[in-house]
Amino acid sequence: MRKNRKMTALFLSCILCGILLRLIFASCVSGSLSEETIETEEFRRLDYSEEFQKDVWEYARQNNLSGSEVLTQELIMNEFSPNEFSTPSIHEFKRRRQFFQLYAKDAYDSIVRACKALWEDTVYFPVAGFSREDTVFSFENTWMDSRNYGGNRGHEGCDIFGTYDIRGYYPIISVCDGYVEQIGWLPLGGWRIGIRGNLGGYFYYAHLSEYGKEFQIGDSVKAGQLLGFMGDSGYGEEGTTGKFPVHLHFGCYIRSRDGKEISVNPYPILCALTESIKCYSDERSRIQQEIKGVSKYGYTVMA
Repeated sequence: MRKNRKMTALFLSCILCGILLRLIFASCVSGSLSEETIETEEFRRLDYSEEFQKDVWEYARQNNLSGSEVLTQELIMNEFSPNEFSTPSIHEFKRRRQFFQLYAKDAYDSIVRACKALWEDTVYFPVAGFSREDTVFSFENTWMDSRNYGGNRGHEGCDIFGTYDIRGYYPIISVCDGYVEQIGWLPLGGWRIGIRGNLGGYFYYAHLSEYGKEFQIGDSVKAGQLLGFMGDSGYGEEGTTGKFPVHLHFGCYIRSRDGKEISVNPYPILCALTESIKCYSDERSRIQQEIKGVSKYGYTVMA
């Protein structure tokens, strides 16, 4: 009889300890997460490898799940700097979802939305070429590196360089479906265009040599559509060129709770999109008749 009482007491103690630990964990999670979490540098730097990203999306595809929600859970569980994918069971994934929806719903949903805007909207690498040699592009992780033109500031993007340092040579295309939100000259960005993706992300293309057509604010665009050509405009009054090598400055932004645009590191996104570089043709003269947009170099490119 006494033995049974001890076993019962031990069993109840284990249950109570489990409940207590769960409450402590819930308190830690709910206390560290908020709708402002997406504004933190921990989230915005997208500090995870391309291999990790591939594993997340492959797991989501195989299990018919939202890749952005799988990614969100992995980020939260690893303090936004995961080393490798945990490969949870479906039961564990659903248990996590219930937990986060119960204890940190608004924060959880905001992170999922941000991941969708950054990862599910993007389809193409922002620079296209015409041959395998043309599609060799270089870029480095320079997000938030120091810049001093116009005052000390962080570099809110990545600079993409082509094989050839020729103004107006490389087509710049939209990474996503969306619409034109901003266009025109900026002292820093030169000729620039900003596309708002259908899932809310804002994608910024700067230092263009020219536009693919006379865009108007509100015009719809499709992923892969010609926006303009790589150039070296900017760092001065309208029309200024030649202050730096020809390149594309590409930036990614999401909206905060209060509607402010927040810069996010585009480097991991660009690394993933290198598998989706658009190559029009090895022979420029044979590009399809319906292709619009004409470069000053005399070849046509796809609109």
